[in-house]
Amino acid sequence: MADHYQLIVRNGMLVDGSGNPRRRADVGVSEGRIAAAAGRLAGASADEEIDAEGLIVAPGVIDPHTHYDPQITWDPYATASCFHGVTTVLAGSCAFSVAPTHPDDRSFFSGLFAKVEGMAPVALDGISWEVETFPEYLVTRAGQLVVNLACYVGHCNLRRWVMGPDGSARAATTAEVMEMGKVLRQAMDAGAAGLSSTHASTHNILPKSWGPGHLPFWLAVGSPATWEKAGRLGQGALGFTFSSVHNVAPWIESYKKGISDCIDPVGEFVNDNVMITTAVRCSTDRAAARAQACHTGNAYLPSMVALYHDTMPGPGGARWPKGPKPPPEQQLDPLIDGGFLLCGSPEEICEQLQPFGDYGVDQVCFGLPGDATSHKEAIELIETFGRHVIPEFDEDPVVSTERYRALAEPKFPAFNREPIPISTLHST
Repeated sequence: MADHYQLIVRNGMLVDGSGNPRRRADVGVSEGRIAAAAGRLAGASADEEIDAEGLIVAPGVIDPHTHYDPQITWDPYATASCFHGVTTVLAGSCAFSVAPTHPDDRSFFSGLFAKVEGMAPVALDGISWEVETFPEYLVTRAGQLVVNLACYVGHCNLRRWVMGPDGSARAATTAEVMEMGKVLRQAMDAGAAGLSSTHASTHNILPKSWGPGHLPFWLAVGSPATWEKAGRLGQGALGFTFSSVHNVAPWIESYKKGISDCIDPVGEFVNDNVMITTAVRCSTDRAAARAQACHTGNAYLPSMVALYHDTMPGPGGARWPKGPKPPPEQQLDPLIDGGFLLCGSPEEICEQLQPFGDYGVDQVCFGLPGDATSHKEAIELIETFGRHVIPEFDEDPVVSTERYRALAEPKFPAFNREPIPISTLHST
């Protein structure tokens, strides 16, 4: 007698998560569990069949760190994670959750979600505050979800539930800790995934400061048109030395002209900043720095960037996944002279950096490919660059974007209503 299943997914390319290569296979499901996933289920029948021809069949992704507990009260899909194959979300992270929450503390926790996680206050108005305890929260989600949900109990919620506003101002007494344990046990018995907490002093959950204005806006630039566009929009320009820094000079000039004429930036302020990402190999031992620049693996990162960012001039040579070859020793000096690479002793690096400043570059950024740099080499590079190079160019401890933010005039109100006052140990 032929096998019968509740569901058969046929003709898909199976990626089962075991580490085995992908393979063409049918998947049979019975009683909500995978009953067969080996080759073709020829002759088998099912109550429902899905033709997955041309599609990948794979287990759902589990996202172990989310803050979907507010959104899940009105969005059962956990958008947009579900679009990326996520079928299980673990919410209530970072020491705060939707429950348990006293009615008088709902505005407080809305403020935490808004400030700590950057959630829009308008969106948080959609939270269905129909419960107080954590068991009640889980009961209201039953039968209302499309994704699977597991949720931590926030330590901040326990403190606020037991201690009131003092939960953000002092250490808990022994009796209060015992009471928090009782509330946590009730939540665990109801199905909570556990407790999420923080290492902040006295378990105090301090929201990030809003600061004056929003964070600065940047635009990744590559072609001459994108440099001009970033300036016109009043955004910072994030560039790369895939072209010689000398060739980028006229693009920087067009950016500076555009940003000097910008009177209506995209954000609340003009972010007049050019950041160039380049490769750096710096050591007090010049020979060691040059040897590191020739390590196999140095060229993988630019080859991958060139693959995905087609607005940028490519570095030449093989593109990922083909293995690019590192530069031979005799090519280092032409690369350095062309401004593609900073390499050598601190004194040489300072000399090589000078054209960047002359052309109007405000910041230089670099990364360290893990497959080309050992931990010891990376630490030595960072320490040497920090001690001997940065002080020669940057004497101002305040980043320019912070000054721009301080002078910014808001275009729109930050809240649809005034936020509640929050008093903490750091208020005075």
